[in-house]
Amino acid sequence: MSFQNPPRIHEEPPRLHHREVPHPTAPCPYHGVLERELQALRDLLEVAHNTVVSQNIGDVLPIILRDAMRLLRVPAGSIALYDSRCQVMELEVHAGLSDAFVAKNRWRVKQGGLTHRILIENEMLVIEDTARAIFFTNPLVHAEGIRSLIAIPLRSQRRLVGILYLDDFKRRVFPEEQVRLLPIFASLAAMCIDNARLFANAQRLACLDGLTELYNRRQLETALVREVDRAHRHGTPFTIVMLDLDDFKRINDRYGHSTGDRVLREVAEAFRQATRDSDIPCRYGGDEFVAIMPGVRPAEGRELASRVCRQIGEHLAKVLGKDGIEPPTLSAGIVSFPENGSNASELLDHVDTLLFEAKRSGKDRIVAREA
Repeated sequence: MSFQNPPRIHEEPPRLHHREVPHPTAPCPYHGVLERELQALRDLLEVAHNTVVSQNIGDVLPIILRDAMRLLRVPAGSIALYDSRCQVMELEVHAGLSDAFVAKNRWRVKQGGLTHRILIENEMLVIEDTARAIFFTNPLVHAEGIRSLIAIPLRSQRRLVGILYLDDFKRRVFPEEQVRLLPIFASLAAMCIDNARLFANAQRLACLDGLTELYNRRQLETALVREVDRAHRHGTPFTIVMLDLDDFKRINDRYGHSTGDRVLREVAEAFRQATRDSDIPCRYGGDEFVAIMPGVRPAEGRELASRVCRQIGEHLAKVLGKDGIEPPTLSAGIVSFPENGSNASELLDHVDTLLFEAKRSGKDRIVAREA
């Protein structure tokens, strides 16, 4: 065997070219990037703490916006929440923007539009120069002088929550290490918003009667104590009206409990419509209803109670009569502060006694406590 190119035995072995390792005291070329990423993570942890500690939607949204603006170091931003029932966006919180810009605080999501793409396709929009983005033609943004922006969709458990907008008035390149954290930030923010909404709904339901959706007895008692305290401090009067359906047991016995429930819901709806916006209508229990009427003196209270009873009776006759159901009549008692009691317990005892007198004296009538 012969070699055309025999190896040179005495040739020196090839040198290995090692990558030069920086001296321990020399600055690491990756130090700046790592420090920025660590700072971004610290900012994100602070966001997590700030948003989780609050369950009030009115507190959560400003915290999310403030921390998002700080994370991206932008001077302006906003959060718009999405109403899936009517496909509308509503601006809930904003910072660094003019009154003219935020005046349009509600807009419909158009099929195929940019907002629709962000929401439905779950796409984060990053524009580093709005003047050169041909596809971006929002005249309000241009008039506001916004040169760069990020729009981040907010989703919680596949539910659309809204969009977080972060804006700057100069052209800029957003740092990659911060932009990479935005989807995590958005998921955290959406979860906090969703939890705050659930908490608010739970609080609302805790105050309402399950059948009629009027305030329940517990809420009535709380509101009455608050109204008495306010009246003592400011010297303002108020009146309490307690209503009861006459012979309601006959409705249940004759037509069944489902019809009885329907009657109670119709009474509640008519009661809500007949009272003023400042009144507090409640279901006291069974077929008894109470309204606290702030600022109302005894004489005016009797007139208002008569009107309320009349409107409820007319409503029942209309909606029940067409189904062949004989509508019940109503009895009522009325008391006023300060004429008929100095605290919530006295007032409730007195109005309950007057309602009993209205029942005992023939029903379908109103009895008021004289001063």
